[in-house]
Amino acid sequence: QARPSVFLLFAGQGSQHPGMSKSLFATQPSFRRHIEYCEAALEPVLPRRLTDILYGPDSAELLREPRFAQPAIVALEYALHELWRTWGVTPTVMLGHSLGEYAMAIAAGVLTPEDGLRLVAKRAELVQQRCPDGRMLAVRGALGAVREWIEEIGGTLNAAAVNAPDAVVVSGSVADIDRLAAALGKRGVRHQALETTRAFHNALLAPVVAAVILSKGVEKNA
Repeated sequence: QARPSVFLLFAGQGSQHPGMSKSLFATQPSFRRHIEYCEAALEPVLPRRLTDILYGPDSAELLREPRFAQPAIVALEYALHELWRTWGVTPTVMLGHSLGEYAMAIAAGVLTPEDGLRLVAKRAELVQQRCPDGRMLAVRGALGAVREWIEEIGGTLNAAAVNAPDAVVVSGSVADIDRLAAALGKRGVRHQALETTRAFHNALLAPVVAAVILSKGVEKNA
């Protein structure tokens, strides 16, 4: 009968979809208040309103683009955490997966919502502007087997995340992911494309690092 421990995992990009949390926004004042708070914080750095990205008529298209999807996901996860707090759910431990690390840091008080959201928005803008198109593929298979399949295709592919002993996410260029998906289809291996236009956790994101280093150098010289 002891109060159970609560562990929260803040998810990364890839599972977002149009209308997510729409019923909470319509029925839960606390959730709506925090989404509107995040919308105001993002207004100076985001060309579209947060509520349009989440619930608007072109939400499906916007949520595929990192520039819009990433701040929307972090805002949603922060608002959801605050809603659970009003229900008396206080986590013992919080973890963040990939992009979810930013939402976790905001929920834990490491970053203010304003700083965290604007950091994510700027990061996402750099990804959008500097990195080539890419894709990510969730593959049902053990890491060793997935690596063998990756080696057969070669190119830009790499194992981007291991979510379970038999669940691996692969990232790479559009062409390489398409070739891998075709090969997996012939083998009868289950796989599913993630909703993203970039290859995260992949060397294809290196231009973002170069852009940050360049901006730091400019600031130092100034």
